[in-house]
Amino acid sequence: YKGVTINRDAELKRNYARMKNDIIFSAINLKIPYAILRIFFYLPIVMILKKRNEKGKISITNIVFRDKTFANLGIIFKGYYNALKNFNVIYKKRIERNKNTKIWYRYEK
Repeated sequence: YKGVTINRDAELKRNYARMKNDIIFSAINLKIPYAILRIFFYLPIVMILKKRNEKGKISITNIVFRDKTFANLGIIFKGYYNALKNFNVIYKKRIERNKNTKIWYRYEK
């Protein structure tokens, strides 16, 4: 499955909102190693690269840069800047979420 908004290269505002929200969601809800992988590796790859042939397998020969690669790079860095600017809010929400979430494996002895 592939999201529709990621293919609309001309709609940079939507891609920015998606990137910003994805960074915030990952930072708050995912475990730290997974959040780092998603924020710094997965999201930039998805924003910059696409499959040449949608029905083909993922391989080096089937990957091309998106049409608006440099605009998407700007969106990525703008999303990172927004996350850094709001780091205190994200950190507080992450701590609050961890306090209020009861996960069964945290309480086993």
